[in-house]
Amino acid sequence: MKTLRNIMLSIVIITAVLIVGVCSFYNYQLSPVSNSEETVLIEIPSNTSKKQIASILKENGLIRDERIFIIYLKIMKTANLKAGYYELSPNMGEKK
Repeated sequence: MKTLRNIMLSIVIITAVLIVGVCSFYNYQLSPVSNSEETVLIEIPSNTSKKQIASILKENGLIRDERIFIIYLKIMKTANLKAGYYELSPNMGEKK
């Protein structure tokens, strides 16, 4: 009985640590890349895929990780991104 309780307690602790770790990683990835006020003008061409947009943003130092950007778009149910010119800053974070 004591062994079962210890196993269950271990499972609960490990699960809690994993949840806190994943949430911390997610928040870090969505935080601003830098404190720089400098803006970057980027062009998103027509018919650019989300993966290509992520690559453009990463190359310009606007996001930390392309995969996290794609996951974020899926979580936020962002269906389509529009082509055009955008003036963005690496200190921009997620809008709350």
